[in-house]
Amino acid sequence: MIEKLFNSIFKKIFRIRLRSFCYFLGLIIMLNSNNVFSQLVSDFTTITSNTGCGSLVVEFEDLSTGNPNTWLWDFGNGITSSLQNPVVVYSTPGFYTVKLTVSDATNQDIYTQVDYVKVYTKPTPSITLDESVFCVPQEVSFTDLSFGVNNLVIWQWDFGDGGSSTNQNPIYEYQNSGIFSVSLFIKDDKGCENIIVFNDLIEAKETPQANFSSDILITCDSVKEVKFFNNSSNATDFNWHFGDGNTSNLISPQNNYSTGVYSVSLISSNGVCSDTMIQSNMIEVGANVVSDFVVSNSSTCQFTDIQFSDISNYNPDTWFWDFGDGNTSILQNPIHFFQDSGTYDVNLTVSKNGECTQNIQKINYISVFEDPEIIFSSNDTYSCNLPFNVDFSDNTLNAVSWQWFFGNGDSSTLRNPSIDFTSIDEFDISLTVTDNNGCVSSITENDYIITDRIYPLFSVSDSIVCESEVVSFYDLSVSSYPIISYQWEFGDGNNSILSNPHHQFIGINLFDISLTIENNKGCVEELLIQDYIKTVGPVQADFISDKIISCAGENIFFTDLSISATSINSWEWEFGDGNNTFVQNPIHQYNNIGTYTVKLVVGEGNCRDTIIKDNLIEIIEPTSYFVSRNNCDNPLELQFENYSIGADEIEWDFGDGNVSTDLNPIHIYSDTGAYNVRLRVTNNSTLCTHEFTERVIVNIPIADFSYLINANNSFEDSIVCLPKKRSHIEVLSSNVRNYRVDWGDGYLGLNRKDHLYSQTGVYDVTLMITDVNGCKDTLTKNDMFRVTNVESDFIISNVGGCDSLIVDFVDLSSVNSDVYWDFGDGNNSIINNPQHTYTNEGFYDVTLYSVSIEGCKDTLTRKEYIKFVYPVVDFEINDSEICIGENVLFTDISEGIGLDYSWDFGNGITSQSINPIINYNTVGLFPVTLTITDTYGCSSVKNSDTIYVQEVFADFTPDIAISNCPPLITTFTNNSTGNIVDYIWNFGDSTISNQINPSHLFLNSGSYDVSLIVIDNFTCVDTVKYSDLISIYGPSGSFTFTTNKICDYDSVEFIADVKNTDTYLWDFGDGIYSNDSNPTHSYTSGDIFHPTLIIENNSSCQFIISSIDSIEVIDLNIDAGLDKNLCLGDSVLLESTGTSTYYNWDSSSFILSPSNANTLVFPTYSTMYYLNSSDGMCFDRDSVFVFVDSNVPQPNFYTLKNCFKDSMEFYGNSGINASSYSWEWTILGENLYSKNDYFQFDTIGVYDVNLLVTNLDNNCDANISQVVEVLPLPEVNFRTNEVCFGEKTNFINLSGDNVTSVLWSFGDGYQSSFNLNPSFLFSSPGIFNSTLVVNSDLGCLNTITKEVVVHENPKVFLEILETCEGSETTFISSIFLNDGFITNWNWDFGDKSISSDLENPTHIYDEWGEFNVELTVQSNYGCVDSEFSSAIIHPNPIVLFDIEQVCIGDETKFTSLSLIEQGELFSYEWNFGDGNNSFYPNSSNVFASSGFYPVILTVTSNQGCASNLQKDVQIFSLPKIDFLVDTEICESEEIQFVDNTLTDDEIVEMKWNFGDRNTSILKDPFHVYENSGIYDISLLVVTENGCSDELIRNNFISVFENPVASFDMSDRRVSMLKPEIIFTNKSDSSLYFEWDFDNGIVDFESVQKSITFEESGIYDVLLYVENDNRCYDEVVHQVIVDDIFSVFVPTAFTPNNDGLNDDFIPLTSGVYGFEMKIFNRWGELVFLSNDKNIGWNGSSINSDRGLEPGTYMYNISVTDINEKPWVYNGEVNLIK
Repeated sequence: MIEKLFNSIFKKIFRIRLRSFCYFLGLIIMLNSNNVFSQLVSDFTTITSNTGCGSLVVEFEDLSTGNPNTWLWDFGNGITSSLQNPVVVYSTPGFYTVKLTVSDATNQDIYTQVDYVKVYTKPTPSITLDESVFCVPQEVSFTDLSFGVNNLVIWQWDFGDGGSSTNQNPIYEYQNSGIFSVSLFIKDDKGCENIIVFNDLIEAKETPQANFSSDILITCDSVKEVKFFNNSSNATDFNWHFGDGNTSNLISPQNNYSTGVYSVSLISSNGVCSDTMIQSNMIEVGANVVSDFVVSNSSTCQFTDIQFSDISNYNPDTWFWDFGDGNTSILQNPIHFFQDSGTYDVNLTVSKNGECTQNIQKINYISVFEDPEIIFSSNDTYSCNLPFNVDFSDNTLNAVSWQWFFGNGDSSTLRNPSIDFTSIDEFDISLTVTDNNGCVSSITENDYIITDRIYPLFSVSDSIVCESEVVSFYDLSVSSYPIISYQWEFGDGNNSILSNPHHQFIGINLFDISLTIENNKGCVEELLIQDYIKTVGPVQADFISDKIISCAGENIFFTDLSISATSINSWEWEFGDGNNTFVQNPIHQYNNIGTYTVKLVVGEGNCRDTIIKDNLIEIIEPTSYFVSRNNCDNPLELQFENYSIGADEIEWDFGDGNVSTDLNPIHIYSDTGAYNVRLRVTNNSTLCTHEFTERVIVNIPIADFSYLINANNSFEDSIVCLPKKRSHIEVLSSNVRNYRVDWGDGYLGLNRKDHLYSQTGVYDVTLMITDVNGCKDTLTKNDMFRVTNVESDFIISNVGGCDSLIVDFVDLSSVNSDVYWDFGDGNNSIINNPQHTYTNEGFYDVTLYSVSIEGCKDTLTRKEYIKFVYPVVDFEINDSEICIGENVLFTDISEGIGLDYSWDFGNGITSQSINPIINYNTVGLFPVTLTITDTYGCSSVKNSDTIYVQEVFADFTPDIAISNCPPLITTFTNNSTGNIVDYIWNFGDSTISNQINPSHLFLNSGSYDVSLIVIDNFTCVDTVKYSDLISIYGPSGSFTFTTNKICDYDSVEFIADVKNTDTYLWDFGDGIYSNDSNPTHSYTSGDIFHPTLIIENNSSCQFIISSIDSIEVIDLNIDAGLDKNLCLGDSVLLESTGTSTYYNWDSSSFILSPSNANTLVFPTYSTMYYLNSSDGMCFDRDSVFVFVDSNVPQPNFYTLKNCFKDSMEFYGNSGINASSYSWEWTILGENLYSKNDYFQFDTIGVYDVNLLVTNLDNNCDANISQVVEVLPLPEVNFRTNEVCFGEKTNFINLSGDNVTSVLWSFGDGYQSSFNLNPSFLFSSPGIFNSTLVVNSDLGCLNTITKEVVVHENPKVFLEILETCEGSETTFISSIFLNDGFITNWNWDFGDKSISSDLENPTHIYDEWGEFNVELTVQSNYGCVDSEFSSAIIHPNPIVLFDIEQVCIGDETKFTSLSLIEQGELFSYEWNFGDGNNSFYPNSSNVFASSGFYPVILTVTSNQGCASNLQKDVQIFSLPKIDFLVDTEICESEEIQFVDNTLTDDEIVEMKWNFGDRNTSILKDPFHVYENSGIYDISLLVVTENGCSDELIRNNFISVFENPVASFDMSDRRVSMLKPEIIFTNKSDSSLYFEWDFDNGIVDFESVQKSITFEESGIYDVLLYVENDNRCYDEVVHQVIVDDIFSVFVPTAFTPNNDGLNDDFIPLTSGVYGFEMKIFNRWGELVFLSNDKNIGWNGSSINSDRGLEPGTYMYNISVTDINEKPWVYNGEVNLIK
């Protein structure tokens, strides 16, 4: 190829030389005309290097002198040139002499340099290796086979996985699997180098891992197909051994097994390496699985859990239970209960691995007793009368015990109790019954007993009405049950049964009204109100006044002229000025000018008439009015403000003898007091005079108060126990408008003089008064009230000791008290601050009982207050080996009481959290310590854990990072730190490595990112990536061509796309070259050509570019194919290749399709076939030879049944394919003629067998001779032991050592075994013939049979006499035995006592019952039998009795609860300990006095067994009940009831009835009465012994109705433009009231008050009301007073910074929204403000530059309080 390249280049140079020659001739002619001569000297050099490797391009430079005009070069390689500075390619290695001849017209000179150009031969790399396919890890030996003319000095290997070597013949170990390319770079001592790359040379495979499973491991079938599942990895080939002689090479095969246990093995291979897995005894076929189970209790009650336990053999893995009641389970050991009584069959089905399904059914196995069906009744369930006595009766069958709960705190264990219900309520009745089977049932009947009371109530639309008016009645009755009937009586003979009737009353009269109601429970109540409805006649309203025009302040007389048919008793006048009156003929004065409408409403009740006279009265000027204002700093000074209208003359009289004519005078009084101040005004036009007089109080506020002594309420002093009645004060201050009392406990009372303290203590009381003038004063009295009580409280301190706990108890009771301590461990103390030692761990209740010196008592019990448990420390760590910066979760699992935690994490961090999360940000080993300390200071420490923190840091450097020519071999130095276990390199060219310091060969030019991931042994990861780390600047690129398919002699254009390229050399693939950058080339022969481009940079780095595409040059070339061989009679397919479209095979009688490219031929002899082809233009011809051969047999055979005495089976094989054969066997001189035949040998030994096979198709035959061996039978023998029936017989195999499997037949016709030495249980005694069959390791069988003896067991019978508990019992035995005699007796009496060697013993049972007695006997053969029988021991009666009442004065009822667990009770005898006796089961006795009485009950059963029980019965006294409470209160006021009951016993139940259908069970309850009225109070007290008493106080609590504060306002929101609001008190007129208008004005006289607010703002107006019972209410409404709306805009301003009128700013009031814009005369916006307080200073909006003087326009937009918009536009003058 190089030679052709240089020929092409030479031709081009030759063409250049011809052109130069022409130029040369021209120059000669020109020189001849100049006759100038100079000395010629030839000389030259090279611009490029004159040495190289392989081939060399040399550029020569002429250095000749003397002005030559012709040049002739001889380059020593057969090439010459006439160029002055030629370029020459040396294509083959060698040393070349270069000669240059120069001349002019007359002279020439020659310069020669010998061996000037030296082209060295490039070395040729080559390698070999010992193996290329293997399993990792594996060492591979590489051998360098490179050769070169010069000495090799450098070898650089790259093994493709990051590994490298500079050895000539390295040994390298591959650690990871994969496909790896290997490269070798070599260099000789002349600097010539070469590289070879073997792509995908190494195939490193993972080592196979054999693994498998099967669908069946055990089966009870005698024959079973088992499927195997191959779970191997990294394997392609498999070899199975199934343990029964069968094998397979399938991936997941299946195998048919017969009965036996088999080991299975699998060899997994990947063609290089293998792995083996053996599972011993994996498959068992023919297993004997037996299903069985037991239960925890086979006789039980409904809904009682039963534990079912599987005891099946072979450990089944599936279970299916059928419990016989429709329920099932798949658990192994389920728990099940039966809902219904009865007997149940239980079935269990088990299986193993889906096989060996076995079932067992136990008939009538479970007996379930029916739970008792509770049936009880009572003589009544509902009553409206108390007490309500109810008799209960239980009719439950077979009941033996009862437990009643009646919902009222009572209970009973009688069968038929009688109970009193004493309160109104609904009671749930619960009964639990136990029957004689021990089964229990419970029932609760909700709201079974109801005690009730109904209340008829009603209201009417009006009780006084006009004659014939209809009145509506409204039922307000109260009943817990629906009211079913109403009976109204209207007092006029009419009635109604509607719930809400309407009735018209005729005539003028008084009517009695009654309502009778009845509910659906039959309760009836009546309410009668006499004279409730009054009817009156019609009325007509009218009136007159004595004048209609009047001066202000003059009396106007109004006269009532109304008429009525009956009488008028109500007049309501409204005078139009806000005043009204209820007088019949009133006199009224108007004090304000104006016109007034007068209204009169008259009538009686609801029968009324109204008259209104519009604008009736006119009042003319003047009007006098003033307001006085007090000065709290100088209370004697008052300022008077005159608000009179139309006043021409003014005269003040201050009420203290002083007068004034000032408009608004200020007056100072000399003393406090009440003064009538009069203002008299006169109008000179109307000549009217008006006076306004107001009483002013001149007061100096002095707060003063004292105790309110109320002997009736026992408030003689200020020291009381909690809780008591309220504490009261008496306010001694004068002229007080309102006051507040700070009671010292955080409660601030308004106008309240009483208070109920809830906490003990000494309280300061502060009185804060506001006098009638709004002036204030405050007085505090320290330690005024001492509220005391004993509140038991205590703590523990100085707790010490861990083996025993020493506790110091500190009494923290609220006052000094006598105490009693109960420490909860049986110890107590009366010391106030005792020390106690607890010796045992546990939880203890501690109780403190305290009694103060005032007699106040309290008890405090703290449950489990002392917790004495030694702490146990432990904790868990989620990870102890972490990376830096990771969190560790510490989880406490310590045990102890009130633990405190102290963690030390070893890194300077500590914590007191329970489960802390800690971040470790430094590397190291950190010991972790947890110290726990419990409540008592006992500590425990754990410090055995350590946190290991590591950090990994990835870094590396390359030895070479930049090159001008590929390939580049770079070695990377790993600079990473840490305990690194894995490295992952990525070289940026799709290759990776796991080496620590890899080397890598970069084959191509370009820039490469290199990254390294390092992972340490804690899986800490770090990554480093260097972008463009490796840069190779060698030439690179690609090229394309215009077409890839042409005919001969067509042209193709080539286009290069390259970089870093200085020279080009094209190889077109047909031996032609070009150094053009984008050449055009013609192909002259047909073929597929692969063009190549060689490019080179100035560093002499070459890069070869091979095209992916090829160029196909079409040239017909037909090939008939290779010669064929076949057997006679066969056919063969002739297959031709080529590009033709037309085919023709020469005619022949043995060809099928002569016109096809591929055809079948079937010659009978060897034949040559010829194929002619054409594509329409071209023609070609080729031939193929078919050779016919014969078919010769290759016989072989194998045998089966090679054991002695077997007929050996022979199986032949011809070894070839033919239609027929003949067979001839020769054995010991005998001939057999079947393909498969059999023969029996007489002796053991080795024999020659000959087989002759003839192919009858062509009579070709072949003979084989083979040796067969007759195998010996195994030795067989066994022995057994003599046993008794029921014992297993042990069979000992004595057969030979070569036995591999056995089969036992035991002679009972049922059982067999494959065990080597089995144990067998015979089903009956006797003599049995047992047989053993053995199989040797050669596969041969042998057998033996022997007799086996099983002895008979003795038979035992028992007789046991029944006796009573504690009596002697006699046992009689009878024994039957036909085989031997009895030698031993062993008795088990069932009560853990055993007697031996007695045939008929006696025994005394200490307990009654049925005892399972067992007798075991043994014969002289050691055979035993056991017999079980029951010893019936009758029980003694269990004497129990209950005492119904043990309180003095009551009949004490004794109820026998005696029972006998078997049999019946026959007689009873009571001895009450007071000389009285009784012989009834249930009796009673009245004890004469309290105390202890020994009561004895003796009970005898029908078996004559007697027992007795003595109880000491204590007769208790009744509690003495008393309580305290405030008896006069207001609605919704909370009061406390204080129990003062006296009793020697502990009170266990208290029930308060507050009389308003509310109750409480607290000792000292708080209660709030929501409605006024008089209430009865009752307290029921029950002591711990059941003794009770009740105290009822009728009409005890008086609850007064609270008043309702209410007022109206003429307006809720006004402005300062009209700041007047009229306030009208709508509360009841009888109430004391007080106004506070929140502006300093207070008033307690005016029902209607007009207030003018002087300032804008928000005012909270308060109205306080109080009735005669000191019950009060208050209401607050908010008033908003807004500023007056106004906007003033100035017309000019002077922004000269003189402090005067510098800003243009509008003056506004009552403005809420604001926006101001300023425009110049061109309409441009120069200023904008949204703040009414920010004006324009004359500057532009965009700068601080002041604008020119002149006129500017403003636009101001504002909104008022009602959000109404206002817009102001105008001009403003800016003046400077």
